[in-house]
Amino acid sequence: DNILETHLQKWKQIFQMASDCDATIVVLSDLLDSCDTNYKVINAFIKLRKQYPEVILTTAWGNHDEKNGNVMLREETALGNLFETETVVHTNNLSVGYNNIQNLDYSEDILAYVENKEIKKPRILCAHLFYDNAFYGGVQHNITPEMAYSLMEQGVEYIFLGHDHKNYQPLTLERNGKTLTIHRPGAIFRKKRAGYEFNR
Repeated sequence: DNILETHLQKWKQIFQMASDCDATIVVLSDLLDSCDTNYKVINAFIKLRKQYPEVILTTAWGNHDEKNGNVMLREETALGNLFETETVVHTNNLSVGYNNIQNLDYSEDILAYVENKEIKKPRILCAHLFYDNAFYGGVQHNITPEMAYSLMEQGVEYIFLGHDHKNYQPLTLERNGKTLTIHRPGAIFRKKRAGYEFNR
């Protein structure tokens, strides 16, 4: 198959489902695989996006979105262009129904965020991080079980994590009558022709 056409077809399905359900699309960062994605891909995506003006599409900065990990160069990236043209909206605090959603940028200091009790935490937290992954990321790019329990005590009920391309079953933590469910849906698009990539 043609990988671009396959990706666009998936996006069309996503946009149509969101339109039918009056839903907001929250991407867990890395909307694009590269900060300098070529214009053919960007323009094809923008053209498709314009067909669904009623759908809110929102994301935050991921490691693939940024140029050399430098937040000062964001205006020079493909995602920066999508934000500037309002093709995509940057998620900070987003209200969907009675749900308050925060989608943290990849560059956010997650430990400082967790430990700062003065920051009012949302019911739903989204981030471009691993969960309890000692092999990748270290403390800077991981939410540890201890962090998750702390967030639960501060009012977070759901955490949605990107970054890890693999899909995992939801994980629910419980303590003192409170629960928090962690979702790691994985990537929906493939990057290559490996067999496991076709099952996304």
